[in-house]
Amino acid sequence: MKPSGRLKPRSDKLTAKMSNKNFGYLNKISPKQSNELVGRRHLKQQLIEEYGEHCMTCQDKDRDWRGLSLSHIIPLSRGGETSR
Repeated sequence: MKPSGRLKPRSDKLTAKMSNKNFGYLNKISPKQSNELVGRRHLKQQLIEEYGEHCMTCQDKDRDWRGLSLSHIIPLSRGGETSR
């Protein structure tokens, strides 16, 4: 069956409310998370100073260190910490 009329667009207020609801939660950072991010930055810098500006495995000098993976034995959501 075809709809009898055109669909009404959502109001701007409703759209804004929905976007704040969905995206506002993702941007909140707890004090524990901010401390963890500081620790990660420190460990990354330590690895770069220790091994230089190249990959430890393949010796690639063009490696993008921004994507460096640090291991988490216990997930951060369960109270784990970042380690090397």
